Amino acid sequence: MGILETIELDLHSAMKTSNKPVTETLRLVKTELTKFEKSDGNVGKTLTENDYLSVLQKIAKQRSESAEIYKDAGRNDLADKELIELSIITKYLPTPMTDFEVETIIKNKISETGLTLQKDFGTLMKSLTIELKGKSDGKLISTILKKLLV
Repeated sequence: MGILETIELDLHSAMKTSNKPVTETLRLVKTELTKFEKSDGNVGKTLTENDYLSVLQKIAKQRSESAEIYKDAGRNDLADKELIELSIITKYLPTPMTDFEVETIIKNKISETGLTLQKDFGTLMKSLTIELKGKSDGKLISTILKKLLV
């Protein structure tokens, strides 16, 4: 069963049990996924699980950033709401890789390609971002890669 079907089933369950936070969050997620399906570049295209994952990651990142902004502004009530939504959304995302796992993959890519200089950063970053899409955050990849290049 795919992500979309799982979200729809969980939405129906949340509606039946009157779980308001889960219902609202899953409706929001479903709306975003539908918008993505109907966007210009995707009409008539068969979408993959990775496409749906990228939308979920975008939504999760927005919630995380919003929670930080609300906390900085002293609006803990809104920050808590964002964090609750984030916890619901992350249930549908794959577990992220650890820093050590990401570093191991980056080291392997560097030795595989033989690219070890700072000027090779863009080339390596592009291939690593594709390889680690959905498994790790781009900021983490970038930080580790900068640390490992000469």
